[in-house]
Amino acid sequence: MSQIVVDTDIASYLFNWHSLAQDYVRALRGSQLILSFMSIAELRMGAMSANWGGHRRLLLERFVEGLRSVLCG
Repeated sequence: MSQIVVDTDIASYLFNWHSLAQDYVRALRGSQLILSFMSIAELRMGAMSANWGGHRRLLLERFVEGLRSVLCG
């Protein structure tokens, strides 16, 4: 299985099921997705800045965990 580092924009598209998400899902299918610590921080900061409630922030944390986050750098 290949490993692919996903940047913040792509992770956000996938989490929010943006109109571009389907294209990325097809391209990434079968790969282990990895987020850098910086992308995780940016996603969390975006949620805080947008005043997301606790439930949506919990969903984001589960999403991040599901991508099998690792420190890259």
